[in-house]
Amino acid sequence: MSDPILIGHRGAMAEITENTLASFARAVDVGAAMVEFDVHLSADGKAVVIHDPTIDRVADDSSPIRSGTVVDLPWSALATVVLRGGHAIPSLDEVLDFVDVPMLLEIKAPAAVEAVLAAVRGRDIDWALSRIISFRTEALTRVRELAPALPIAPITTTVDEEYWVLADRLRAETISTVHWESVPAAVVDRAHDTGRTVTAGGLGLEDLALFRRIGIDGFCTDDPRTVADDLR
Repeated sequence: MSDPILIGHRGAMAEITENTLASFARAVDVGAAMVEFDVHLSADGKAVVIHDPTIDRVADDSSPIRSGTVVDLPWSALATVVLRGGHAIPSLDEVLDFVDVPMLLEIKAPAAVEAVLAAVRGRDIDWALSRIISFRTEALTRVRELAPALPIAPITTTVDEEYWVLADRLRAETISTVHWESVPAAVVDRAHDTGRTVTAGGLGLEDLALFRRIGIDGFCTDDPRTVADDLR
């Protein structure tokens, strides 16, 4: 058995507003070795770190702008949004300047691919562990076309044969699923046999015990604090 790498999903979102600099800092402080975050594109072409296509769910009641679609708002407007807890929406550049651990960078909007690649180009990112990930096949296909050396991982809810075909076509370095239930030992063995790593979403110590037993490489969780002590 080996320990998986602990990944803070949107930082430490169980404790601090997701996808904020404070959330990423908290994840690392409690023991996460990596962080995961999401990227959309603003109306004026800025890569911004936010999960939803709108600001509605995360905007605080005190925010001067409390509703709107990210792609319809320029960065000058998004930068004024106050999130719950008084936090701000960071740009991708701000996150890359701030985060000094490997990352899973999830492209939510395929239109953001070029902006993401421009932001990561020339930076000292640990690509041995970092990945560009996405549910959107067209986004990862475009990444492969424009930056074929960058490691990628298509995200899925079910690791079935259709997914393996996609992973092979994209030459994906990592198998990534949001549900650990879809990753039996046979999936992990197949990934490792083909030179790939496996990351999966989990909740707590029971999931960690399973991940150790079957050899999952990355444990992505909303609350890294709950399992960090057991991984030290």
